[in-house]
Amino acid sequence: PSAALLPSETQRSDSVSLHSTGARTAPSSSSSEVVAGPDAEPILRQFRSWIGVGESLSRQANKKMRRLVGQSWLTNRFGDASVEESFGAYLMHHQLKYVQRAMLALGCMLLIAAVYQASLLKFEHDSRGAGGVLQGGVSMMIVADEHALETHIAAACIVFSTNGLLRTRAGAARWPILICAAAIVCYSIYLAATLRACINVIATEADPTAATWASNAFHAYRFLGFVFMIAMLCVLSCLDYVYAIGSCLLVWLSFLSAEAYLFLRLPRTHPPDSPAATDLRLAAAAAVVDAILAAPVAMLVLLYGTRRINRFERQIFLTTVALQDDGDQKRDLIAGKHTVLLALFSNPTVPPKL
Repeated sequence: PSAALLPSETQRSDSVSLHSTGARTAPSSSSSEVVAGPDAEPILRQFRSWIGVGESLSRQANKKMRRLVGQSWLTNRFGDASVEESFGAYLMHHQLKYVQRAMLALGCMLLIAAVYQASLLKFEHDSRGAGGVLQGGVSMMIVADEHALETHIAAACIVFSTNGLLRTRAGAARWPILICAAAIVCYSIYLAATLRACINVIATEADPTAATWASNAFHAYRFLGFVFMIAMLCVLSCLDYVYAIGSCLLVWLSFLSAEAYLFLRLPRTHPPDSPAATDLRLAAAAAVVDAILAAPVAMLVLLYGTRRINRFERQIFLTTVALQDDGDQKRDLIAGKHTVLLALFSNPTVPPKL
């Protein structure tokens, strides 16, 4: 069955709730529908017993809740399928709108970068004598690729297209997959652009020192782009921990493949026995070592933070379900929907003073 959202949360934000299946239904009137399925009532009854003894917000009560729904310590996912489906709908309802805004802002930033790139290229190739001023330093990486403008525009189109799909019913139901796919495609586009620019610059450098410096500079630029993409996936994408792991691993494999390709390609840009080829081979080998050792360390640190954030979100979800169910029970009792029977029994053998 489709899992509904918490009624109080739904009524504060929207008049209807959007389920993970894409169907729109009216808000539910009871928090017992938050955890749907045949095992829902025992779970809620156990939650209610912990609230009754005053453990609703304690660490031990939260641990008991996670064990009751079978939460995995590795993936953070709930073992109960209905609870996991409910959390997916809860996460989509609260986080999807922020993801859409973030993607809209990212697309605008890419368009600004495209305008900036076009201005730099025009300044570099100015016929009034300004050409060549940017040929050096980090600016070399900006003007080396003549297709950089098209790269920014293509990435912006992908981001805006994904944002449009997320606003549809079918796209909203599969928003983690769409975000992961868009991130990997955009990263691959920029990675291919930096590889092309790196090879073009190094092939024109006759000085071994300058060629080695250019190789190290491009590697630092690619490593910075890798860390930035991992941070975007772990912090700003609001992805579930499992999706974050999968997307980060694909990004790391792409980065490692690019460094391995340059290890084979860069020495061929100069004669085999030249000092430049030897220096480039050593620089490319160091870049591959960084991709194997340093890049996973940065990725694991960010993924650990993502795991803690996701675990805290799931803890808030379970606590909210428990507190909302307790509030519904008290509300129904006050409204007269539930009756409490008080029975008095008399035993003639007991002394009257008792």
